[in-house]
Amino acid sequence: MSFAKGKRVFEEYGYVIDFLEEGRVLSRVGRPVHTPYAQLLGENYFTLLEVSLFPHVKLGLKERVFIGKGDRPQVKNVLGRIRYGELTPQARYMLPEVAELIIVRNEPRFIDLLNSLQSISPKMHAIELLPSIGKMNAKKILEERARKPFTSFEDFSSRTGVQGIARLMAQRVVEELSTEVKYRIFTRD
Repeated sequence: MSFAKGKRVFEEYGYVIDFLEEGRVLSRVGRPVHTPYAQLLGENYFTLLEVSLFPHVKLGLKERVFIGKGDRPQVKNVLGRIRYGELTPQARYMLPEVAELIIVRNEPRFIDLLNSLQSISPKMHAIELLPSIGKMNAKKILEERARKPFTSFEDFSSRTGVQGIARLMAQRVVEELSTEVKYRIFTRD
């Protein structure tokens, strides 16, 4: 997934990776948020976000929440993007599971991505950025994809022998969010 340089993109929905009913002190501004507060993982761009909620709103982990423009029944304010290091321990723990949930719920989008990944250099293909996908697996994946585009995660697994591709993609999402990486497939800077 690529993002046009300088183009601002916004999430419409986010998934709860932590919920703090009593609010919290925001480290970057040093002031408390006294309303319910949540950390979210964005559905489209895997953006890490902080939001303040309306009083008496309670959210469950992994709950999908509307954060786009217009009437937001649960979210009072989108406080902004945060970095991996600003996540609560609970949010860090939930991140891989929620990333995988987003990928599975949006299977056609991620199958299209697998079908469209390109070479990064003459010696490396973007598919090799996924954990556990080395040169041999990448070669098999590209051969199968050339014969016929993949239609589902199940089709991908049965034709390539690579199991748990959604989990591998989620691992890459976490890697892109938590470390400095040279190449990005799923997230933006």
